Formats: sequence, C-alpha cells, structure tokens
Amino acid sequence: MRIHTFHNELRKCVHDIVVVKKSRHEKYLFLICFFKSRHEEHFCGSCFFKSGHDDSTPCKGLVCKGSGQAVVAQKLGGDVFLLERLGNDAHGRAQKQMYADLGIHTDFVYLDETTPTGSAGIFLDEAGQNKIVVVPGANGQVTCSDVDYLYETIRGAKILGAQLEIPLKTVDHAIRVAASLGVRTMLDPAPAAPIDETLYPYISIIKPNECEA
Repeated sequence: MRIHTFHNELRKCVHDIVVVKKSRHEKYLFLICFFKSRHEEHFCGSCFFKSGHDDSTPCKGLVCKGSGQAVVAQKLGGDVFLLERLGNDAHGRAQKQMYADLGIHTDFVYLDETTPTGSAGIFLDEAGQNKIVVVPGANGQVTCSDVDYLYETIRGAKILGAQLEIPLKTVDHAIRVAASLGVRTMLDPAPAAPIDETLYPYISIIKPNECEA
C-alpha cells in the first residue's frame, strides 16, 4: 500500500468528495496552551488563546483533521459532502454555517439536541512537541446508520476520507461501504487506535503522522 500526500490525491479527485469526521474535533472551541515541559501533575503555562475572533464570538476555527480536509478539498474545486455531528449550541451552529458559507454540503451535518459540540486542547512545550486532548462531544454519536443514510452520496463520490475521530466501528463501516461501491478511500489514523487488520485491503490511501506510523 502506498502512502501519498493528501493534496496530490485531492488534485486527482477534485469532485464528489465525502468526508466522514468527528468535529475534533469539537466544541469548535479550540484551546492552545504553551507550557514548560516538566514531569509534574500541576504546571503553569506561558500563554493561552482560543480560535475565533473574541470571547463574545462563537469559535469557528478548523480544529480537526476532518474539517481541514473538507475545506482544502472544497478550495481545490471539489464538491464536498461532510458527515458529522455538532451540538445544537452557539459553537455548533456557527461551525455549520461556516461550512455552508464555504460551499460545503451540510445536508449530513447534524445538530445534536442532547450532546454539546466537542472541544480540543493543544498543549505545546518549548521544544515544539504537542499533545492534544480531545473531548468528542456530539461526534462521538456518529453511527453506522448515519453512514447508511449517506449511501447514495457515497456511491456517486470519487473518494471518501475518514479519521479515527468518530467511533471506530463507524469508520470501519464507512470505509467498507465505500470500497464495496468502488469508491477510493483515505484514512488518517488519528487519534491512534487499534484497527481491524481485515480493514486494510479496503483502504486506498493511509496518511499517518510519525507517531501513528
């Protein structure tokens, strides 16, 4: 199995792209804290900020792999459909509107009434190494049934992209469905998790980070 760069593959498949993702994923409240690396349970950071405009504006940053991939694909000329779940809160509604403003199809971007939009915190040390803490929120509710509802859209796609940011069984199901329809699949295996080895033959492209490889 060859590993290709994401941008090169998207240039080859610029139309009909489906991205299955979790909003990292999520409360599109994106927090970054720079800190001095110490082996302590409690430490002090050097600065802190969040994406968005100011404290009174809901965050609309691209805080997960799925969001970023969908936007890049759209900007490269793709016709992008996104499957994800956001909370029906200020952050989720702002995120969905941002997708729509960019021209991404939001037919399958659901606003969950019971679970809030997820959130992610990035911790960066002085050496430039980071750790990411993710609270899945509503995207932890993406199901195989959601994928099945997308069946005809997947059938007409050229590529399906997924990440391990939604339940693993949903990712597994989405990739197998797409492959059965002759649609190419791309997996970004993050956050790292054990993958059923029988799934690999159905993955056209896999794009791990260094630690995940």
